[in-house]
Amino acid sequence: MTVEEEYRGKGIGSLILKELGKKAKETGAEYIVLNAIENALEFYKKHGYKTVKRAQALFGSI
Repeated sequence: MTVEEEYRGKGIGSLILKELGKKAKETGAEYIVLNAIENALEFYKKHGYKTVKRAQALFGSI
């Protein structure tokens, strides 16, 4: 997930993440798996997510 640069810092990404988390709970998901780029890790950690395992890039080098 990414938010267009001009809209960053306005809580949009946090709102999207919160709603996706609510939907996951409503549908019985036991966990959520994220594939995040390095500079987004702190954003997800701020929202209670943690790094469990580092993965290779999905599409190689971006």
